[in-house]
Amino acid sequence: MDMTRGLIARADLNLLKLMVAMLDTRSVTAAGAALGLTQSATSSALGRLRELCADPLFVRTPTGMEPTSYALRFGEDVRAALQTLELSFARQSGFDPANSTRRFRLALSDVGEFIFLPPLLAAIAKLGPRLAMEAEAVPRELLAAALAEGRIDLAIGVLPAMKGGIRQKTLFRESHVLLTRANHPLAKKPSRAGFLAARHLVVTPRETQHYGAEGLLNEMGAAARIAVRVPHFLAVPRLIEHDDLVVILPRMIARLFAAASSGTAAARLVYRELPMPAPSLDIKLCWHQRFEEEPANRWLREHCVRLFAGKAQE
Repeated sequence: MDMTRGLIARADLNLLKLMVAMLDTRSVTAAGAALGLTQSATSSALGRLRELCADPLFVRTPTGMEPTSYALRFGEDVRAALQTLELSFARQSGFDPANSTRRFRLALSDVGEFIFLPPLLAAIAKLGPRLAMEAEAVPRELLAAALAEGRIDLAIGVLPAMKGGIRQKTLFRESHVLLTRANHPLAKKPSRAGFLAARHLVVTPRETQHYGAEGLLNEMGAAARIAVRVPHFLAVPRLIEHDDLVVILPRMIARLFAAASSGTAAARLVYRELPMPAPSLDIKLCWHQRFEEEPANRWLREHCVRLFAGKAQE
């Protein structure tokens, strides 16, 4: 206990911030830049931190400064402690968007960046000109931990069920449509028989729990008609424009691609109602209960709800 008290007495809050920055960046230069320090000042602070902990903490490797096992354990405890302090200060001082330099971090898919980020960024920029946003595609198995640790403030999209204190709100329910070229037979007269005979493109994004288009094709006995699978939505328009393919997509994504399509009239993309029932999607907003009353997080959630709740695409 006396040793622990001695460590706490000699600890510098800036050293603890450096610990977390090093864990996040695995780089002395990048950690220093994040904290506004020169490289020499960062190296000196890292030396003091190593002496304080009696551990190398970070070891240079070909891929960067890798943490020791002690650094991994100690660093996450430090991260949690700093977040607790930040929350306590925030509850006392509130959140002033006009003067804040807060950088909000959102978990979004590639298409989620196109759909949700522009209106959200435009809305908050009017109230907080110094606010910033950062989008990240977080694998679904890591999302709950990222929200709990505060590395991600909010997640928006087709999200998996998550435990461990994750709060969620359904913003709207989305249906599915068929996207294809304007000169494709299914663009003129969608039919079940034509759908089953068509060549299909399937999107299987890793970062979200997707809507299961492949499962629907399997149920209908059309799995053999899957011509190509891709992990990203943004590959869809070019593939559809240059091949005789069809794809099942959430309506909001299909509308985006159809509106942005170019080329000849025949090559333009169009979306049509599916010739069979398909499952709907719940578009969710998720955050962790630790940040339920954190003013900045609450402020951002309120804007998300105001912008997107109940606004399913027509």
